[in-house]
This record gives sequence, structure tokens and C-alpha cells, in this order.
Amino acid sequence: EDAEVAGTQYRLPSGRCPVFGKGIIIENSNTTFLTPVATENQDLKDGGFAFPPTNPLMSPMTLDGMRDFYKNNEYVKNLDELTLCSRHAGNMNPDNDENSNYKYPAVYDDKDKKCHILYIAAQENNGPRYCNKDQSKRNSMFCFRPAKDKSFQNYTYLSKNVVDTWEEVCPRKNLENAKFGLWVDGNCE
Repeated sequence: EDAEVAGTQYRLPSGRCPVFGKGIIIENSNTTFLTPVATENQDLKDGGFAFPPTNPLMSPMTLDGMRDFYKNNEYVKNLDELTLCSRHAGNMNPDNDENSNYKYPAVYDDKDKKCHILYIAAQENNGPRYCNKDQSKRNSMFCFRPAKDKSFQNYTYLSKNVVDTWEEVCPRKNLENAKFGLWVDGNCE
């Protein structure tokens, strides 16, 4: 699915089902993808994919924090934790652009009961044209890939389109090698 922010088109995750046990592996890095993105004086490779700190804190937000935040919102206050996390991330507008249809993906950590909004929605970045695996080049774009890894067993990857009825209509078993798009010669197909 494509979305627009300030006149620029972007590709974003749009799956209707939660993806259980999925995460992003950042190559040659001690940083995890749930680390907030690098800001201000940080090197690019010091950050991950998650939302930077905000005031009030919107990500990561605990399940109890989300329930309290939305307690007066009839549309979301009674949703299950995964759908609530999906809607919470979907409520964020990039650069406060009310006209944007861009919606951030999220990861719900079932162990910690936290919703992490992902500032970077990309799934994969590989090859010398797009990234640099050299850890010493701190401000070059990092290489990363989606993975089903034991370290992600408590994570559930969510798009803005997760259906309220996912428990009835979606597979609970992990999908193998799931991606939201495929890059071919610099184009997402």
C-alpha cells in the first residue's frame, strides 16, 4: 500500500493479520530494531527503527498505558491488545500532517506488554547499492532483513490494517519469510 507525506509517496505495511514471531535483524550491530531511531547528535547506526522519545511518551507504551489513554474512546477502548496497539500506531501523524494517509506499523511485545511504534517501516535493505555492513562507518545506512527468530518469539508485527476479528480470520501459526513488498531494481513491486 502506498501513502503520501508532504507530497512524497511512501510504501507502508498493510497486512490485515498480525505476524507472530517476526522482527528485523540489523546486520553487524548491537542495536535492536526496537531501539529508537537516531536523533540529533547520534550516529545513524546508533539508532534502531522505533519512535524517538516524545512528551508525552507515545512509544513504547504499556498495555495499561494504552487502555488509560483511550479509556474515553468508544472505538478502541475495548479492543484486544494487538488491535489496540495497531490502532495506537495508526493514530500517529507524520510531522503533524493531518492530511497524510501514512500510518506507522507497530510491534507488540507480549512478554513486556508494550506497544512499540516503528518510525522506520522498511522491511529489508541489502546490497552495496543501498547499505553498508561496515560497522565503523557510523553514518552510513545499515543493512537489515526481516526474520523469524527465537529472539522475536514474543513479538507480533502489526500494520494499521489489522482487522478487529483477527483471532477468527487469521492464522496464528508463524508464516515463513513474510515480507510486505519486494524490491526489484530499486522499485517496490
